[in-house]
Amino acid sequence: MAEKKEKSFLNDFFTLGVGTFLYLLVGVIGTPIITRLVDPIDYGKMSMITVYSGIGVLVCGLGLDQALARFFYQEENVDFKRKLLQFCCAIPLMFTAALGVLLFVFRNLSSALGYEMISLTELILLILNVVAQLLHRYGMLVLRLRYSTKMHSVVNIIQKASYIIVTVLFVCSTNIDHFLILAVSTIFSSFFAFFVEAIHERDVWKPVPVSSKPSLNKSELLKYSIPLMFSGGISMLFNSLDRLAINHFCTLSDVGVYASAMNLMAVFSVIKTSFNAIWMPSAVKHYEEKPEDKRFYQQGNAFISALMIIFGAAVVLFKDLFVLLLGAEYHEASKIIPFLMFEPIMYTVSETTATGIVVQKKSAYQLAVAGISCLINFIGNTMLTPLLGPQGAAISTGISYIVFFALRTHLANKVFYVDYKLSRFGASTIALLIFAIYGSFHSFSIIQVAMFLAVTVITLLSYREYIPFAIRYGKQIVNKLLKKKN
Repeated sequence: MAEKKEKSFLNDFFTLGVGTFLYLLVGVIGTPIITRLVDPIDYGKMSMITVYSGIGVLVCGLGLDQALARFFYQEENVDFKRKLLQFCCAIPLMFTAALGVLLFVFRNLSSALGYEMISLTELILLILNVVAQLLHRYGMLVLRLRYSTKMHSVVNIIQKASYIIVTVLFVCSTNIDHFLILAVSTIFSSFFAFFVEAIHERDVWKPVPVSSKPSLNKSELLKYSIPLMFSGGISMLFNSLDRLAINHFCTLSDVGVYASAMNLMAVFSVIKTSFNAIWMPSAVKHYEEKPEDKRFYQQGNAFISALMIIFGAAVVLFKDLFVLLLGAEYHEASKIIPFLMFEPIMYTVSETTATGIVVQKKSAYQLAVAGISCLINFIGNTMLTPLLGPQGAAISTGISYIVFFALRTHLANKVFYVDYKLSRFGASTIALLIFAIYGSFHSFSIIQVAMFLAVTVITLLSYREYIPFAIRYGKQIVNKLLKKKN
């Protein structure tokens, strides 16, 4: 039974992986086209709107998206799931409307007092983007929770492709300000993706009458979610400090270059996107069914740790090739990529080691983790960004995410101990860290090839007991594909 569940998890992961690879392909083609058409200043300006929208999503969301994930399997009744989704989605939208009114009033008061404030157009775009991102977030979450892995992959591709198509079409055929085009394309692609998500899962998105039988313990939902809102807000600040610091100490053009490197990393975060989409729902469901069985968490951790370390080393090795795609104005991104890779690596691996925080409902721990990591990132950005510019911000972010992983793992093991054999992950991380430091200051060379091989060998030796299973599973996948082809 355990082996069957393990194969089911890996099948979902493989399905998402194929879809996300296609997403990667669309991004690899589209991102360089956009960076060659759009000035880094406009790219940087849009990046800052994205930062503010992300903060708006987290503040208005009240952490209810994570409450939806945690309580979704509490009852199998579809009316319960509908009512849960309705509550978790309606409250953030009402808060967003209130935030829009407050910002509009504050903007008019500031203008009357002679202070510069965000323009009305930018304010409208900001609020629309918050709404679009909220709806899209819940739409994708429902797909994950219902294990609609194929549609999850399809929607990712649809969103990315629609964003690229609309952007390129308007940049090439009109004289509209490029920042405005980027903003409208982002909002349109998110609304379009949500429309597809809602149609596919329409039985869950169908409104539930107020008089329906299933009842929700709303106080329990809010008690669980509100600490996550604060930790999420701090996490967003943590994730945004690099761009805020670059915007303060450097220029909007530098923000644009940094954002292009981040977007490139987002495109290449195939494993992170695929794994995170299915891990936590699977882990929560496994805990509800077999709370004492910890083998599932150990195997998931070993599998993703080895994959992420080797993948990260490959990105550092080929960083100069990736940056060539962006264009001459974005050349400095090659110095930023090596440490930015620690964000998807440490976050994804910590999703497995932090399972205890979620299943034990210790959401307040997330607040402590986010707060300490954010403080370290703030200190690092304050010290390094004035000295090294965007490269200093990337180094600070990478180191902060290593601390983030360590704190998350430690606190999770206090409430739900799982022996992850962390020494082997530590050895692989140290090897990758040395490689990233060297790669940040040097271009491609035979030395980098040797360092890549060293990181790969250390990682494979550390997780050698899982290699036979990976090979067997790989053969099964190949055989299935060959049978379908025949």
